[in-house]
Amino acid sequence: MRKLARLLLYNGFLVIMSERWNSLEKFSNWYYTTDPNHVAFYHNTAFDYICIKYKFEKIYDDGNRVLILKKI
Repeated sequence: MRKLARLLLYNGFLVIMSERWNSLEKFSNWYYTTDPNHVAFYHNTAFDYICIKYKFEKIYDDGNRVLILKKI
């Protein structure tokens, strides 16, 4: 994320499509964890942290899979 933030220009957009987990109880049976193409799993709160740490503004969030962040 640090590298992506450095590469983006001011007011540049980062579009993320990744289903997010929301329950530890359901995580172990979540179908997403068995797909070998997925190497990281994000919770909604992770993106709140990413926005603060790397100076992004959340422009759009469908609450499940799609986020649009703007470099500020």
